[in-house]
Amino acid sequence: IMLQTDLQKPAVTNKMTKESFRAMNRDGNYPEEFLDRLYDKIATQPFSLGEDDEARIKEELKAGVGSVRKTELFLQEFDTVVRNTECLLDLKSRKSGEYISAHSVDYVKPIFEVICWPMLATLSVLLESNDNKECVEACLDGFKHCIRVSGRFGLDNEREAFVSSLAKFTFLHTLKEMSPKNINCIKALLTIGLSEGNCLAGSWKHVLQCVSQLERLQIISANAKEADHFGGGSPMQQTSSGF
Repeated sequence: IMLQTDLQKPAVTNKMTKESFRAMNRDGNYPEEFLDRLYDKIATQPFSLGEDDEARIKEELKAGVGSVRKTELFLQEFDTVVRNTECLLDLKSRKSGEYISAHSVDYVKPIFEVICWPMLATLSVLLESNDNKECVEACLDGFKHCIRVSGRFGLDNEREAFVSSLAKFTFLHTLKEMSPKNINCIKALLTIGLSEGNCLAGSWKHVLQCVSQLERLQIISANAKEADHFGGGSPMQQTSSGF
């Protein structure tokens, strides 16, 4: 430690030589070859705490050193961050996680109140941006389970958020072109109405609006087919029907 301080501190002008370092071994407990190797290593590779290095780099960056030196310090700091991150990840990977089985449903409600909003955002983004069949099915299963949990635990705001979000993906209230994904959303919403009807409370309106819109589209489709049927006859039939 004394040699480290003597050789590496800029304030020390009269540096210790290798001979004077050997002279400190008065009792001859260590061979000179060992002392020489120790001296050379500390002179070329000083040891220090990681916190000291980080503090020194930050101080030099604040001091406004040249651009070349600033780049070197930045790279050093970046390497330090990378090494620290790798050490943390390695440490966590070695820890064996312990799974605790809960035997009471009382834990479900407070846990769901915490995770429901990130889950809603994740499911909505994935469902909107993905047309993969397996991904869509997984998202719809997620919506169903979240609506079931929020409904059965009386979480009105959470239940309404999930049901209304799923209803928007049906595209029944827009002029956008439907895809198989939207049809599956309609089926999921109707399935929720059948399985969780007793827990939907005010969210029933979204299911009823879905049924109403489907009925309206069916009537429009039937009228269009009827119009095509009556308008598809021969010109003579059209003339005679006109009289």
